[in-house]
Amino acid sequence: MAGQLVQVATNTVTSAVSSVTLTGIDSDDVYMCAISNVIGSIDNQAVRFRLGNSGTPKTANYGVAYKRLRTDTTFSNHSGTSEPNMTIGGGAGINTGEAVNCIIYLYNLYDSNEYSFGTFEPTVYMSTPKLEANTGGFVHQVSEQLNEIEFILQSGNFTSGTFTLYKVV
Repeated sequence: MAGQLVQVATNTVTSAVSSVTLTGIDSDDVYMCAISNVIGSIDNQAVRFRLGNSGTPKTANYGVAYKRLRTDTTFSNHSGTSEPNMTIGGGAGINTGEAVNCIIYLYNLYDSNEYSFGTFEPTVYMSTPKLEANTGGFVHQVSEQLNEIEFILQSGNFTSGTFTLYKVV
């Protein structure tokens, strides 16, 4: 049956780590990454991600654009070229109930002849109260084979959260 998810890798953070890397992209299939209940050690720090190859993160050449939807103010547009990573959520909080959740679809990562690209749909709940939700996409502006996705924070460490990579078959 088409459209099934096969789990490739998962990492549940239970103590402070500076980054989370999910490996196992080994085909030209579409991949989906789900992150849930992600919290950092420092208040109001953005969750970011970047692609990589065998332990070497790609820290440049991302084009990104998204619409930020917010409950506390007007919506806004964001875009950039030659970015070092993708920001998928506003400031992740440390107060009770605050968290970042996101679904990311990844395309062409394993194909060295094509640009890798994807879409992301995060939600961020903050206790102020405020809810943010983005919808957007990105392209890695270099044709090369990639086989992993790495998550980092603007500053500080992840203290909890679940990060899971799936192959869409």
